[in-house]
Amino acid sequence: MHSYAFDSEVVRYMDWRLKEKSGTVRNQTVPRIPANELRETGVTIFTRLGAPREYAELVVDMLIEANLVGHDSHGIRYVTRYAERIKNGIIDPTARPEVTNDTSSTAIIDGHWTFGQVTAKKAMRLAIEKAKKTSISAVGAIHCNHIGRLGAYTMLAAESDMVGFLMVNVVHPVVQPFGGASRVFGTNPISVAAPAGEEKPFLLDFATSSVAEGKVGLAAMNKEKIPLGWIVDNDGHETDDPLDFCLQNGSVGENGRLLSFGAREGHKGYCFSILMEILGGILPGAGSIIDEEVHLNENGLLAIALDIKRFTALQRFKKRMDSLFKKIHSAPVNPEFQYSDVQVPGEYEWRNREKRLTGGIDVPQPAWDEIQHLAAELNINSKLPSTR
Repeated sequence: MHSYAFDSEVVRYMDWRLKEKSGTVRNQTVPRIPANELRETGVTIFTRLGAPREYAELVVDMLIEANLVGHDSHGIRYVTRYAERIKNGIIDPTARPEVTNDTSSTAIIDGHWTFGQVTAKKAMRLAIEKAKKTSISAVGAIHCNHIGRLGAYTMLAAESDMVGFLMVNVVHPVVQPFGGASRVFGTNPISVAAPAGEEKPFLLDFATSSVAEGKVGLAAMNKEKIPLGWIVDNDGHETDDPLDFCLQNGSVGENGRLLSFGAREGHKGYCFSILMEILGGILPGAGSIIDEEVHLNENGLLAIALDIKRFTALQRFKKRMDSLFKKIHSAPVNPEFQYSDVQVPGEYEWRNREKRLTGGIDVPQPAWDEIQHLAAELNINSKLPSTR
């Protein structure tokens, strides 16, 4: 879950989580693995498949970070997916992203189909460096594979005392448009991050679909039901069965469709889907749903960095951010809300990270079995348990 405003979508999600805790949602025991041990296995797998160690470490660190902050849909389960894409020539693990169309405040990066994380991080880093000189900058990326959790990149800007924006289009269609009855859009996520003073940074990070497709996949792997309002089946009927959209291993099947966020109430999520297609795909010249031949794993993106001190005094900005968060926290809490105060976007992630760094990461058994099988195939002597 990425949005923390108290609206109907959040109520439905919280209701689902409460049912899960009470046992009315199907669940199963999953392996709990320390983050450092997961990292060792993941890095070894990618280096055995030809990736430079710096790439392997960057990608695995970002996958594990997604797990740590609570977004398992974008986490370590992608190790086997990326490995398969390397084997099939979709990911070139040795390619070097190249800067093209370079100006003082803009650029395009050609990822040459290496790991998406490598390309996306380079894009945001370049945007930050340019914004230091020009106040605001924008860097697009093309020929870029799946980049994972967006918040990892916009946080780079926040940590550099900037506001970071990242708009992404996903070419693989799984989302039906408002009023439509077929798959047209990808999940097309957006992220914005901004620093605060004593408080943790503001971090907005969500798909413009009702939910990231990986969350439906996780539910399928864990044999759980999902909230109504996430997907519809082939006949357009809402369903709580993830297998109406995903296969049992969590990958997307040919059936069903994701809804845009807020689709029950109106068209706003659908409008954001189009906007991300424009800014993340069409503007930088990346693949788009309008293209007849597309790379179905491509993520087009536009990274923007805004240097705060060119607009207002940095410390004043941070102090006012702290005051804003305190104002939000002081709001009366709906009695059905699962937290003791109203949340600021990002707090869910920070709290999860603290817990999982010490407690370990739960990996769905099917995903862990796939990682173990891949490690054995590559003659990697994993020290990790095959079960909890």
